[in-house]
Amino acid sequence: DTAKDLLCHLDLSEVFQMILERAASILGVDNGLIFMYDSQHEFREVKAARGILTPLIGEKPQINTGMLSSILKTNEPMIVDDYSSWTKRNPSPVFDQVKAALAVPLTIRREVAGIIFFGATDPAFHFATDAEILLNEFASLASIAIDNARIHNELQSELEERKRSETQAL
Repeated sequence: DTAKDLLCHLDLSEVFQMILERAASILGVDNGLIFMYDSQHEFREVKAARGILTPLIGEKPQINTGMLSSILKTNEPMIVDDYSSWTKRNPSPVFDQVKAALAVPLTIRREVAGIIFFGATDPAFHFATDAEILLNEFASLASIAIDNARIHNELQSELEERKRSETQAL
């Protein structure tokens, strides 16, 4: 059901939000975000967020801090048990409340195109290795859904541009 729902949506912002909602449900954690990255075009942005991380939507975080930096280098999922006191953490104050953190790469065409990040604020909460495996597998499906929606949006834009050009030529 999740795969079908994700792959049927072609609006990118809807796909991002659906990914976060489904992943939050799977993990039992409300605070999450999706960060997209494109090294070729020097693009980076938090595209969707929920819970205490919602204020970060639209932010362009530094890529040399936090779990983002590690994942961009290794393309491997990562768990940090006490993110708020982790020396490599993102310095944004919104992360002060995050205790346990889990992040996995979003890989499109063998390139890290972003991450899914979840952070728990309950100091007693810890992500199990199973959660890392599950979110990493979910991220594979999410990456396909994001790529499909991105391609659809590009084709729609191209079609609209051609229609405008044809109208102007008449």
